[in-house]
Amino acid sequence: MSASPNSLAKPSTASSQRVPDRPQFGVWHALTVNIEGDDQDLARLAEKLAPGRIRRVLGFAALLQMTHEMIKSSVLDGVAGFYGHVRSGDVWMWGKDQYTAEVLSNAPKKPFDASLIWLVGRGALTQEQSDRLAAIYTHRHDLTHGLAKYVVYLDYEPDDAILLDALGILRDLSIFWTKIDMELGTFEDYPGLDVEDIAPLGIVVLELSIAAVFEGSLPEWPTAHPMD
Repeated sequence: MSASPNSLAKPSTASSQRVPDRPQFGVWHALTVNIEGDDQDLARLAEKLAPGRIRRVLGFAALLQMTHEMIKSSVLDGVAGFYGHVRSGDVWMWGKDQYTAEVLSNAPKKPFDASLIWLVGRGALTQEQSDRLAAIYTHRHDLTHGLAKYVVYLDYEPDDAILLDALGILRDLSIFWTKIDMELGTFEDYPGLDVEDIAPLGIVVLELSIAAVFEGSLPEWPTAHPMD
Protein backbone atom coordinates (compact mmCIF):
# COMPACT_ATOMS: atom_id res chain seq x y z
CA MET A 1 0.00 0.00 0.00
CA SER A 2 1.42 3.40 -0.98
CA ALA A 3 1.95 5.99 1.70
CA SER A 4 1.20 9.66 1.34
CA PRO A 5 4.21 11.89 0.59
CA ASN A 6 4.00 13.40 4.07
CA SER A 7 4.73 10.03 5.67
CA LEU A 8 8.23 9.73 4.26
CA ALA A 9 10.01 10.93 7.39
CA LYS A 10 8.21 8.53 9.74
CA PRO A 11 9.76 5.03 9.45
CA SER A 12 8.43 2.60 12.04
CA THR A 13 10.73 0.91 14.56
CA ALA A 14 9.60 -2.55 13.53
CA SER A 15 10.20 -1.94 9.86
CA SER A 16 13.65 -0.49 10.48
CA GLN A 17 15.04 -3.98 11.05
CA ARG A 18 14.32 -4.97 7.43
CA VAL A 19 17.13 -2.85 6.00
CA PRO A 20 20.07 -3.24 8.42
CA ASP A 21 22.58 -2.14 5.80
CA ARG A 22 21.03 1.34 5.57
CA PRO A 23 21.28 4.19 8.11
CA GLN A 24 18.33 4.36 10.50
CA PHE A 25 17.11 7.65 9.06
CA GLY A 26 18.67 7.41 5.61
CA VAL A 27 16.56 8.64 2.69
CA TRP A 28 16.34 5.24 1.03
CA HIS A 29 15.38 3.56 4.28
CA ALA A 30 12.68 6.09 5.11
CA LEU A 31 11.16 5.84 1.66
CA THR A 32 11.29 2.07 1.16
CA VAL A 33 9.80 1.41 4.59
CA ASN A 34 6.76 3.51 3.79
CA ILE A 35 6.07 2.10 0.35
CA GLU A 36 7.26 -1.45 0.97
CA GLY A 37 5.29 -3.98 -0.99
CA ASP A 38 4.52 -1.66 -3.89
CA ASP A 39 7.01 -2.77 -6.52
CA GLN A 40 5.87 -0.15 -9.03
CA ASP A 41 6.47 2.72 -6.61
CA LEU A 42 9.81 1.24 -5.57
CA ALA A 43 10.87 1.17 -9.21
CA ARG A 44 9.76 4.78 -9.65
CA LEU A 45 11.65 5.72 -6.51
CA ALA A 46 14.84 4.07 -7.71
CA GLU A 47 14.56 6.03 -10.96
CA LYS A 48 13.84 9.28 -9.11
CA LEU A 49 16.87 8.88 -6.82
CA ALA A 50 19.26 8.22 -9.69
CA PRO A 51 22.13 10.76 -9.61
CA GLY A 52 21.30 12.11 -13.07
CA ARG A 53 17.66 12.67 -12.12
CA ILE A 54 18.64 14.48 -8.92
CA ARG A 55 21.09 16.67 -10.83
CA ARG A 56 18.31 17.60 -13.24
CA VAL A 57 15.99 18.65 -10.40
CA LEU A 58 18.69 20.73 -8.74
CA GLY A 59 19.66 22.26 -12.07
CA PHE A 60 16.03 23.03 -12.91
CA ALA A 61 15.57 24.84 -9.58
CA ALA A 62 18.69 26.93 -10.22
CA LEU A 63 17.60 27.80 -13.76
CA LEU A 64 14.13 28.86 -12.69
CA GLN A 65 15.58 31.03 -9.94
CA MET A 66 18.05 32.63 -12.37
CA THR A 67 15.33 33.25 -14.94
CA HIS A 68 12.89 34.72 -12.45
CA GLU A 69 15.51 37.06 -11.00
CA MET A 70 16.41 38.24 -14.51
CA ILE A 71 12.73 38.88 -15.23
CA LYS A 72 12.39 40.90 -12.03
CA SER A 73 15.43 42.99 -12.95
CA SER A 74 14.20 43.53 -16.50
CA VAL A 75 10.80 44.66 -15.22
CA LEU A 76 11.82 46.81 -12.25
CA ASP A 77 15.26 48.09 -13.22
CA GLY A 78 14.46 48.20 -16.92
CA VAL A 79 11.43 50.44 -16.60
CA ALA A 80 13.00 52.68 -13.97
CA GLY A 81 16.16 52.92 -16.07
CA PHE A 82 14.10 53.96 -19.07
CA TYR A 83 13.06 57.02 -17.07
CA GLY A 84 16.59 57.83 -15.91
CA HIS A 85 17.20 55.76 -12.80
CA VAL A 86 20.68 54.32 -12.22
CA ARG A 87 20.54 51.24 -10.04
CA SER A 88 24.16 51.55 -8.94
CA GLY A 89 23.97 54.17 -6.23
CA ASP A 90 20.18 54.45 -6.55
CA VAL A 91 20.44 57.75 -8.41
CA TRP A 92 17.87 59.47 -10.62
CA MET A 93 19.56 61.28 -13.50
CA TRP A 94 16.22 62.57 -14.76
CA GLY A 95 12.57 61.59 -15.02
CA LYS A 96 11.67 60.62 -11.46
CA ASP A 97 8.46 62.64 -11.44
CA GLN A 98 7.50 61.33 -14.86
CA TYR A 99 8.19 57.76 -13.71
CA THR A 100 5.95 58.30 -10.70
CA ALA A 101 3.17 59.73 -12.84
CA GLU A 102 3.35 57.30 -15.77
CA VAL A 103 4.39 54.07 -14.05
CA LEU A 104 3.87 53.97 -10.30
CA SER A 105 0.39 55.46 -10.64
CA ASN A 106 -0.65 52.22 -12.36
CA ALA A 107 -0.42 50.34 -9.06
CA PRO A 108 0.49 52.55 -6.08
CA LYS A 109 2.99 50.94 -3.67
CA LYS A 110 3.44 47.98 -6.04
CA PRO A 111 6.30 48.95 -8.36
CA PHE A 112 6.59 45.50 -9.94
CA ASP A 113 2.90 45.33 -10.82
CA ALA A 114 2.96 48.95 -11.96
CA SER A 115 5.93 48.25 -14.22
CA LEU A 116 4.24 45.17 -15.69
CA ILE A 117 1.19 47.24 -16.60
CA TRP A 118 3.49 49.76 -18.31
CA LEU A 119 5.26 46.98 -20.24
CA VAL A 120 2.00 45.40 -21.38
CA GLY A 121 0.82 48.81 -22.50
CA ARG A 122 4.01 49.22 -24.53
CA GLY A 123 3.62 45.81 -26.18
CA ALA A 124 6.64 44.26 -24.47
CA LEU A 125 4.50 41.48 -22.98
CA THR A 126 0.99 40.18 -23.46
CA GLN A 127 -1.52 40.30 -20.64
CA GLU A 128 -1.42 36.51 -20.55
CA GLN A 129 2.33 36.58 -19.97
CA SER A 130 1.92 39.15 -17.23
CA ASP A 131 -0.70 37.00 -15.51
CA ARG A 132 1.49 33.90 -15.87
CA LEU A 133 4.21 35.44 -13.70
CA ALA A 134 2.20 34.67 -10.57
CA ALA A 135 2.39 30.92 -11.26
CA ILE A 136 6.07 31.23 -12.18
CA TYR A 137 6.82 32.94 -8.88
CA THR A 138 4.81 30.35 -6.91
CA HIS A 139 6.69 27.43 -8.47
CA ARG A 140 10.06 29.17 -8.03
CA HIS A 141 9.26 29.83 -4.35
CA ASP A 142 8.14 26.25 -3.75
CA LEU A 143 11.27 24.85 -5.40
CA THR A 144 13.52 27.19 -3.44
CA HIS A 145 12.02 26.49 -0.03
CA GLY A 146 10.86 22.91 -0.54
CA LEU A 147 13.53 21.54 -2.85
CA ALA A 148 13.99 18.28 -0.93
CA LYS A 149 10.46 17.09 -1.70
CA TYR A 150 11.12 17.47 -5.44
CA VAL A 151 14.19 15.29 -4.99
CA VAL A 152 12.55 12.42 -3.09
CA TYR A 153 8.73 12.56 -3.22
CA LEU A 154 7.15 10.67 -6.10
CA ASP A 155 4.28 13.13 -6.44
CA TYR A 156 6.46 16.23 -6.94
CA GLU A 157 8.16 17.08 -10.22
CA PRO A 158 9.50 20.37 -11.58
CA ASP A 159 7.16 21.86 -14.17
CA ASP A 160 8.94 22.24 -17.51
CA ALA A 161 6.05 24.35 -18.86
CA ILE A 162 6.64 26.91 -16.11
CA LEU A 163 10.31 27.24 -17.02
CA LEU A 164 9.56 27.49 -20.74
CA ASP A 165 7.00 30.22 -20.13
CA ALA A 166 9.47 32.10 -17.93
CA LEU A 167 12.11 31.84 -20.65
CA GLY A 168 9.63 33.14 -23.21
CA ILE A 169 8.81 36.13 -21.04
CA LEU A 170 12.48 36.88 -20.48
CA ARG A 171 13.14 36.59 -24.20
CA ASP A 172 10.39 39.08 -25.05
CA LEU A 173 11.60 41.53 -22.43
CA SER A 174 15.15 41.27 -23.73
CA ILE A 175 14.01 41.93 -27.30
CA PHE A 176 11.92 44.91 -26.16
CA TRP A 177 14.83 46.60 -24.39
CA THR A 178 17.24 45.74 -27.19
CA LYS A 179 14.94 47.43 -29.71
CA ILE A 180 14.89 50.54 -27.56
CA ASP A 181 18.69 50.49 -27.41
CA MET A 182 18.79 50.20 -31.20
CA GLU A 183 16.41 53.16 -31.57
CA LEU A 184 18.70 55.20 -29.32
CA GLY A 185 21.64 54.45 -31.60
CA THR A 186 23.51 52.09 -29.28
CA PHE A 187 24.43 49.81 -32.18
CA GLU A 188 24.75 52.38 -34.94
CA ASP A 189 28.34 51.28 -35.60
CA TYR A 190 26.99 47.90 -36.72
CA PRO A 191 24.69 48.58 -39.69
CA GLY A 192 22.43 45.72 -40.69
CA LEU A 193 22.45 44.19 -37.23
CA ASP A 194 19.15 42.49 -36.40
CA VAL A 195 17.61 42.47 -32.93
CA GLU A 196 17.80 38.67 -32.94
CA ASP A 197 21.58 38.91 -33.35
CA ILE A 198 22.04 40.74 -30.05
CA ALA A 199 22.16 38.80 -26.79
CA PRO A 200 22.83 40.49 -23.44
CA LEU A 201 25.51 38.81 -21.34
CA GLY A 202 22.96 37.55 -18.82
CA ILE A 203 21.03 35.77 -21.56
CA VAL A 204 24.22 34.16 -22.88
CA VAL A 205 25.09 32.87 -19.39
CA LEU A 206 21.56 31.53 -18.95
CA GLU A 207 21.67 29.73 -22.31
CA LEU A 208 25.00 28.12 -21.38
CA SER A 209 23.49 27.04 -18.07
CA ILE A 210 20.45 25.54 -19.79
CA ALA A 211 22.68 23.56 -22.12
CA ALA A 212 24.73 22.29 -19.18
CA VAL A 213 21.71 21.19 -17.15
CA PHE A 214 19.51 19.65 -19.84
CA GLU A 215 22.13 18.66 -22.40
CA GLY A 216 19.75 19.47 -25.24
CA SER A 217 16.71 17.68 -23.78
CA LEU A 218 14.75 20.88 -23.14
CA PRO A 219 12.97 22.40 -26.17
CA GLU A 220 14.38 25.59 -27.60
CA TRP A 221 13.24 28.93 -26.27
CA PRO A 222 9.75 29.85 -27.47
CA THR A 223 9.51 32.24 -30.39
CA ALA A 224 8.98 35.80 -29.25
CA HIS A 225 5.43 37.09 -29.61
CA PRO A 226 5.06 39.66 -32.39
CA MET A 227 5.23 43.32 -31.38
CA ASP A 228 4.01 46.28 -33.37
